[in-house]
Amino acid sequence: MTRRIKTFYASVGTLTAALLVLGGVMWIGGEEGVPEEGKPSASASRKPGAVQTFTPQPDWVEPDRWVALPRPEETDEAGLGVKFEAEELGAVAMLVAQQTYVAEGKNTVFARQMDIYRAYFSAADRLPEREGVVREGRKRADAKVRQMMGLPAEGDYPPGASVSSRVKGFKVYHSEEGKVGAYLLTVSSYRAGETEREQVAYTIAPLVAVWEAGDWKVSSKAIQRLEPVRKMNPVPKAATVGDTRFNTEGWTAIREAS
Repeated sequence: MTRRIKTFYASVGTLTAALLVLGGVMWIGGEEGVPEEGKPSASASRKPGAVQTFTPQPDWVEPDRWVALPRPEETDEAGLGVKFEAEELGAVAMLVAQQTYVAEGKNTVFARQMDIYRAYFSAADRLPEREGVVREGRKRADAKVRQMMGLPAEGDYPPGASVSSRVKGFKVYHSEEGKVGAYLLTVSSYRAGETEREQVAYTIAPLVAVWEAGDWKVSSKAIQRLEPVRKMNPVPKAATVGDTRFNTEGWTAIREAS
């Protein structure tokens, strides 16, 4: 297995959300750190020790682009949405879904990431010889999160402890029939206990969805093949929703379903 593939498995999707708060994580694209919305702060970056502080604007600026993403037609046995519409926004909706989770109680980082891996990754990425690599990577991620948060090394997370990931915006950089590439602006957070302060950090991920067996899937091969195209579309700067830069960088905000 090539180093590029190993890097992909060590970092893609929800794993980034869990590890970003550790202060540095491998990634196949670029990212920036931005503060918790409305609060100036320093946050994690891909390069350990590289910290950047952002000063948010005092006034809310309405996003130029809002989208309500289509909902999946079905849910799998883990409760994750599947069967997205075949259009571009269906691909984006799947990418957003595989970046979105809450890990708490028995649904640990390891458990949630394995559920997402089974639901949203291409068949080529779920071959038996590759699943072992993925499982070990997810176990290491969970172990680091537990160590960082001071949680027991095994078993359920205690009450009040949680790790979450949610997507705040996206920017499509490539779209053709059966293949869509997009940057996702994701906020990750963790709380070590009910009385602990929530820690927040942002990252930008370039992901690619391919149409496979009647649904959209994340594909490591497609990510590699679209790398030349992605490089011609610079990574947009991170920004909080409501900041002027969110618009100038071309982000589309995601309207929450009512």
